Amino acid sequence: MRPSPLSRNIALAFVIVSYFVLGALYAALTPAWQIPDEPAHYNFVRYTAQYFTLPELTPGCYDQAYLNQLTGQKFPAHLSIEPVCYENYQPPLYYLLAAPIYRVSGGNLLALRLLSVVFGAISLLFIYKTIALFLPHTVFPLATTAFAAFTPMHLSMLAAVNNDALAELLLTLLVFLLLRWLLRDAAKGLPLPIIAGLVLGLILLAKVTVYTALPLSAFILFLEWRANYKLRTTSGELRTTNLKPETRNLKLTNVLRLYLPALIISLPFYIRNALVYGRLDVLGLKRHDDVVVGQ
Repeated sequence: MRPSPLSRNIALAFVIVSYFVLGALYAALTPAWQIPDEPAHYNFVRYTAQYFTLPELTPGCYDQAYLNQLTGQKFPAHLSIEPVCYENYQPPLYYLLAAPIYRVSGGNLLALRLLSVVFGAISLLFIYKTIALFLPHTVFPLATTAFAAFTPMHLSMLAAVNNDALAELLLTLLVFLLLRWLLRDAAKGLPLPIIAGLVLGLILLAKVTVYTALPLSAFILFLEWRANYKLRTTSGELRTTNLKPETRNLKLTNVLRLYLPALIISLPFYIRNALVYGRLDVLGLKRHDDVVVGQ
């Protein structure tokens, strides 16, 4: 017997609410700075909130001896975390969104952690909706969402001050949008490639490790142009999509719809990094290696 839409929605709401409660408990009960890299992410937020600009990664941002002292003594009150700033090269989106929370809360650590929990809750919704595109009348969408929600390590990382939760949210949203486009599942007139391009641009400003979205989106474009495949739609029926080779102009149009918005959104950040770190170091990775490697 298939679960009714109402029962599925109730179960999904239960999973998300339970995740939020557990995430809030993790955020409240985990001692300050006991989550990897949290002090460095916090200092990025603090700098952005206080000075209304992005920080620069400098040689003094990573001192292994001082970090060993901090962690060895479990971050005692008399040792400041302010010198810990080795995440200053990260793309800025999370920190720009967290800066108002910092200012309103006076830098409250719990408030910033709860922001990540909120991002995680929204990403669970898109995980569910993505799986439901293919298996809408089964337990798999809910089971996958519950697995993501209640894996302890994943839960703890999404209850911390870092850019992981936002990056995950944007990546799951992008996958959902691209698959809806591929399945021709969008409402008539909804410009999914452009919307996906905007989300892709935000991903480029979120975290370097989710730049996997670039080859993923290129692969979806390839399928859109060339592939003959069968995919399960939201109605539960199998649809065969036979795509004729498109004209070169239409191919270029699809590429521009997806990548031009992303480029427009992310280009100012790359220009800024080229000016700060050198013209070839648009992601700050070389500066990061210069600061960190060898200590």
